[in-house]
Amino acid sequence: MLSTLPPELWYHIITDFIPNELHDWESEVIIDRSYIRDLKTCSLVARAWLFPAQSALFHRIVVDFSYRGDPDLLAHASQLAEFLKQSPHLAVHVCSLFATLSIDIFRLLSTMTLQNLRYIHIGGAEVDLRAEGLLPLVERVLGWESLRHLRLSDMEFSIDIFAAILRSNLRLKGLHISRCAIGHFGSKLPTLPSVSHCPKITHLSVARSPTIPEFLVYPGLPADLSGLQYVNVVGCATRELRKFLDPRRAIVHWLTFELDDVVHDEEDRLLMGTEEFCPLEPMRFSAAKRLTIYVWSANTIAASLPIFSGIHRENVIEDIIYVVSAYATSGSRWDRTVEAAAVFEAAVLTLPLPKLARVEIRFSATLDVKAQSALYREAFPLLNIRELLFMTTY
Repeated sequence: MLSTLPPELWYHIITDFIPNELHDWESEVIIDRSYIRDLKTCSLVARAWLFPAQSALFHRIVVDFSYRGDPDLLAHASQLAEFLKQSPHLAVHVCSLFATLSIDIFRLLSTMTLQNLRYIHIGGAEVDLRAEGLLPLVERVLGWESLRHLRLSDMEFSIDIFAAILRSNLRLKGLHISRCAIGHFGSKLPTLPSVSHCPKITHLSVARSPTIPEFLVYPGLPADLSGLQYVNVVGCATRELRKFLDPRRAIVHWLTFELDDVVHDEEDRLLMGTEEFCPLEPMRFSAAKRLTIYVWSANTIAASLPIFSGIHRENVIEDIIYVVSAYATSGSRWDRTVEAAAVFEAAVLTLPLPKLARVEIRFSATLDVKAQSALYREAFPLLNIRELLFMTTY
């Protein structure tokens, strides 16, 4: 019986219990790593289980100096690199890589061959990209032919280094920037050389990086952003970002943003400058089929009604997704939320959204899923009756 099922089905069965973060390449930390032991055990059960277990086990690798304060990380990383060199049948499973920005790490990575790597996440760890010898190593790693998505986090770099990173791989489709800044390291901004070919970016994410948007339209930046389809904006809705997005409203199919661009702490407030905040007016994105909105609670969902004020019949939205952070609890406060939610859903159902098929509410899988679902269905009964309301977890 074990050998009669296709490997793809075994893969779904075996990986059903592993953390969702394993497949979310943007996730920086996987807290529960017991799945590694479980996958190793699965690989020993039967020959039919070996390939799917190994595929999940090596799907993502992490080379991070800050991980659990491991003093022997470089030695362990060297052992992993050598192991993958000697085991090309396992190296082909590596699709996602998280690496600390370090000359030692990238010297090691530059010697590896990961022919199916599609996602790479480079964490800054307060290392200067201008350090001698580091940038050529980074460019060599980013030049892997299979690479399609690049995420940079927690680093500061100059515009010419940013341009060099983009030039290193003309096949990039996704550019994701989190908690980064472009600094001015000279008396004036440099003139970038013109290039005949550059990566055509379809997926753009800018999170907590308010100085980045103004450089997305920098003269000579080697990135073709005319074909954007997915835009994720969190914590940096500045005038510069709006200026960048305005001419692209008719091509973006999926917009993700944080309601009112909430400032979470004083450091962010000082960094962004509250006078620079501006609404993104998502309803003006006439080509958007999906809206994903990050909110704090069910009450914030009800308060999101103003974003629909600019809607017109050209909107083709099919899915509206609310990603909720807080835990919903019954009581007097929840009763007030239900009252506000009634106003919200009554208004939404009268909007000219002929293609709307789904209003999805996502909450943490660590919560009581059954209880949370019951509360939300109580708060939005009309959407539930119309079979528009869906509950999922993240």
